[in-house]
Amino acid sequence: MIKNIYLIRHGESRGNIDKTVHLDTADHAIPLSYRGVNQALDAASVMQYELLLKEDRPTGPTGIWSSPYKRARQTAERISQRLSLPVTEDVLLAEQQFGLFDGLTEAERIERYPAEQACYQKCVEFEGRFWAPMPLGESRFQVAQRVRQFCMELRLLNGVENAVIVAHSTTLRAFMMQWMGWSVEWFEAEKSPKNGSVRWICEGTKEWGWLHAA
Repeated sequence: MIKNIYLIRHGESRGNIDKTVHLDTADHAIPLSYRGVNQALDAASVMQYELLLKEDRPTGPTGIWSSPYKRARQTAERISQRLSLPVTEDVLLAEQQFGLFDGLTEAERIERYPAEQACYQKCVEFEGRFWAPMPLGESRFQVAQRVRQFCMELRLLNGVENAVIVAHSTTLRAFMMQWMGWSVEWFEAEKSPKNGSVRWICEGTKEWGWLHAA
């Protein structure tokens, strides 16, 4: 039964600092930046201390799960090396699918896909961003649906007490919302976690907090 959960956003990617990377590289294949590698190492150090070195460290078996996106995979690999544990990749933890808007600024969306951008913006203004689907992509609602499936599988898992999860901003906020039973309003108000940040949840008490805000 899960007792502790550690939610880690991947380190900074090349796409986080240069949107033009999306023009010739698929989103799932974008790697960490130099700074992102260091952030991943910092997160790995935090997890090594928390699970192996701290005097009152959690006991019980630990598992590591990761989005299959390259930037998350590279971050999880650093943590895996420090903890000497394998990583399980799960497509349910993937980044939000942005469809036609992948890698584009709002100005570029208006220029290239004016009708689609107008429709999306209308949904955002009328229903809220959580519900608005990206053209040929996902809404945040749809991300929350698949993350809910991952949460259900995690709750039923035997033999693991500490879960380390490496994923993306929207995915991790959706996890918090679903695991804690929080509202859509919480999700929309919650700021994006910083690259390399580590958030901890105690399942028994529902206590949570930041171990590393990056």
